[in-house]
Amino acid sequence: MAIFDPAVHLAYEAPKHFLTMSDLGLGHLKTLSPIACTDPFPLLNLEGVKALREEIFSKPVIESYRREHVLAKCQLRGFAPHIGPFTEALWTHPATIQACSDAAGMELVPIMPYELGHTNIQALDGLDSLGRDPLPPLPPLVPHDSDTESLDDEAPEVEKVVGWHVDSYPWVCVVMLSDASSMMGGDTALEGGDGKIYRVRGPELGWAVMLQGKYINHMACGAWNSRERVTMVTSYRAKDSSLIDDSTLKTIRMCSDTNEIYLQWASYRLKLLSERFRAKYDQIEEKKSEAGLQVAGKFKDILGKDDFKEWVGEQIKYLQMTMDEIV
Repeated sequence: MAIFDPAVHLAYEAPKHFLTMSDLGLGHLKTLSPIACTDPFPLLNLEGVKALREEIFSKPVIESYRREHVLAKCQLRGFAPHIGPFTEALWTHPATIQACSDAAGMELVPIMPYELGHTNIQALDGLDSLGRDPLPPLPPLVPHDSDTESLDDEAPEVEKVVGWHVDSYPWVCVVMLSDASSMMGGDTALEGGDGKIYRVRGPELGWAVMLQGKYINHMACGAWNSRERVTMVTSYRAKDSSLIDDSTLKTIRMCSDTNEIYLQWASYRLKLLSERFRAKYDQIEEKKSEAGLQVAGKFKDILGKDDFKEWVGEQIKYLQMTMDEIV
């Protein structure tokens, strides 16, 4: 098995274009960023793709971490912290985090170890046909010359890879691990605010997209004229703990080991809260220092009691959501 090295396995180039929330008619939503989805951009080279595939299609991962549920027929989840050292190292390395942050236009961090390297799989000849090397493409049918189009093109009936949903977490990075050069379909469908469906072309081998999927109803469409469609997804939140974090466990509880996911959920939520409390404490101490000595009976409202009470109320809501998601 390979050891991750960004100099050997990464090939990041910034995306050239992106869709905004306003482009989709969703500009009214309270989100972390105006960016809805980036164009595909290079993230991994072929060696990086092969190293990931060698790990995820190993017998221990397939036997212990394969999931099937109402939204998806074949997924691999939760393996990275336990038997996926390359996957874990890739997604937690500062160079990879910086690349994803740069593409999204804001500083991000992975949400939880469980969500490193979630993999969605569609295989024409079954899971046993997949391995380290991407399967060769089938002969092309027709050229595709647009990156974004409506979903009313004629297409054969192909089972979706992941059904319509909104993500549990604010941001995802989706990287293609299959040769998509002659693939038809395999796109991500996005639902706009007026109900119009947009189709964003799937990335090339080793390329990725950043999607603010918590706020956009979307679907991973099935592929045809392709032996496989394998994508790896890692979820992110804002690095700045003062920013909104409206993550939930709604769409992932059904396909996760709840004992493990609840432990990691509690840990990350408490860590974020500890950062918020420490920052608020430092802010209050700074205000006190700036105010200097006060005359008895003539103290100013150094605290800013109304703002402080509002802030405390927000943290109570955050704690309540933390508790409510553990069912």
